[in-house]
Amino acid sequence: HVRVMKEMPRLRPFQHTIHRVTNGVSRRYWPHEAFQDPDRIAASSDEDLLATKKEIREPEVYWLAERLGLGKGWADEVIREKRPIGLWTRRIVQYKRLERLPDLLSEDPADLLSDPAGRETFLETGMILIYGGRTHQDDGYGPDQYARIQKLIQEDPRLRNRLIFFDNYNIWEAPRLFRMADVVFVLSDQDHEAAGTGFMKALMSGTLVISSDDGAVPEFVTFYDGKNEEVANGFHVPYDENKQPTVAGLRDAIAQFSRVFHEKEKLGKMVRNALEQTPRVSVDRTAQEMLTLFHNVVEQSEQKEAFIREGKRAADRALRQLSPMPEEAKKVLEQLNSNEPFVWRY
Repeated sequence: HVRVMKEMPRLRPFQHTIHRVTNGVSRRYWPHEAFQDPDRIAASSDEDLLATKKEIREPEVYWLAERLGLGKGWADEVIREKRPIGLWTRRIVQYKRLERLPDLLSEDPADLLSDPAGRETFLETGMILIYGGRTHQDDGYGPDQYARIQKLIQEDPRLRNRLIFFDNYNIWEAPRLFRMADVVFVLSDQDHEAAGTGFMKALMSGTLVISSDDGAVPEFVTFYDGKNEEVANGFHVPYDENKQPTVAGLRDAIAQFSRVFHEKEKLGKMVRNALEQTPRVSVDRTAQEMLTLFHNVVEQSEQKEAFIREGKRAADRALRQLSPMPEEAKKVLEQLNSNEPFVWRY
């Protein structure tokens, strides 16, 4: 986005001001109404924010159980055991690397990217991971990854009801998922994500982010380093030499999130940090910045056109001043047309 905008002829004079051009999401559609008022968020304590998130989360857990036929008992256990909920719902294409989930959970030596410690790390967190998204009908990548995950569930009963497939992911139910989740997964190959909006929807709901460092993530997500909970709102999955998110990095990020999730003081601070990004990830901010940018372009263009018009007027005045009067021109022409020889007079 940045490169394209910088090369637009009318925007080249503003190249030095264009650092990132990102999408935004609606602050009136995605977060629960309890999190739509920034003044209310600012006035709430960290404990109040966690309590509000819990109040929002619990009814959605029962909705999900009914929606997917998981049963009330499953929802009761999730709430009683205070299990963290992860969300991995994106457009399913290869560069967004849904495959890292089965890579993480696989214990098959034939899977070159499998992580021997990955499955146990995931199970120890107690996390419920909801996954799904949208695929292209001619792309077999999504169904292949779904089949890999289902195979893992069949092989290990402990993964049953821990990995939850959300069928027919759609724009109408998606806000309920983001409000319910405690953390969302946003991976992509390096330099492939144009902006990404999934993590923006999460931040607006006080939901933390596990992500690679691509797209618009660097603008809005500060990764936790073990001691910066005062500013952090996410967990980092680094790249390998092929510019792809690493399986070990995903495992470590999940473990790091789990530790924070059970330390309520740190969690409260990071939830607040997520919510405080709402004005910045809002599409209102994006639209206003674009209006300001194009206003500056139009203003400079109008100034340029005004200079050109004034230049033309100045040139016309100069020509009129330098041109001979009609009587003088007539006299010169008569002399040129006469047969008198030219005489240099000085």
